[in-house]
Amino acid sequence: MAVKNYVLDTNVLLHDPRALYSFADNSVVIPIYVIEEIDSFKKDQSELGRNAREVARRLDEHRAHGGLARPQPLGNGGTVRVALSKNPPKNPSYDSRTMDQRILELALETRDDTPGTPTILVTKDVNMRIRGDELGLDTVDYEPERISLEELYPGNREVAVDSATVDSLYSDGGVHVDLDLHANEYVLLKNEATGKSALGRYDKNAGRVVPVKKLRDGVWGIRPRNKEQHYALDLLLNDDIKLVTLTGTAGTGKTLLALAAALECRQR
Repeated sequence: MAVKNYVLDTNVLLHDPRALYSFADNSVVIPIYVIEEIDSFKKDQSELGRNAREVARRLDEHRAHGGLARPQPLGNGGTVRVALSKNPPKNPSYDSRTMDQRILELALETRDDTPGTPTILVTKDVNMRIRGDELGLDTVDYEPERISLEELYPGNREVAVDSATVDSLYSDGGVHVDLDLHANEYVLLKNEATGKSALGRYDKNAGRVVPVKKLRDGVWGIRPRNKEQHYALDLLLNDDIKLVTLTGTAGTGKTLLALAAALECRQR
């Protein structure tokens, strides 16, 4: 028996088509009205349309094992089913408020049909959560586990070296560093005693750290203002690197640097 029932609102699945798999070994319940609402988005060429089509494909995969009228295994210990209300609609219209009401009623039916199992309505609609609370439902927002920027691979590190290594980076076109570096990982080579430092990138094919090109004239009038922006432009302007992912807080220049690099490459 499931530990909990999670009744999903339409906006949860349109926000994240993989939400089906976010509730561990519990029971995911999708009201039939959610399917009707998702169906209305499937022809859109927007992100909502793409998500609607993905939800339909994923549900169809699980339907093959006996139909979604019964709980079907999800592979993570949980189950999914599509629930149809036992009671006829109180209002035959199909406006969004009425559909919300039907989803709330079905969540209440699920709770009453399984009194020994907690039932939680999951919705990103704050008004829906308020209405659910007033009806005696447990309601929560959908917030999948998030990874902080600090937990991600940073793409760069600071390495303490002797003064000669800093000099060799430029004079020899690269240096070997006794570290297990990732391909295209950036390093700040720094000698504390002299204060010398240099920016480099690990070239996996060459097996050494090569210098980051200095952009004295900038790119389309934009000059990097810190080492991270130097790293970003070095990546974006390197034709051998086909995919670049930039992460950082708002205002750090990610979009501006990417646009400048794109314009520069177009002029080549």
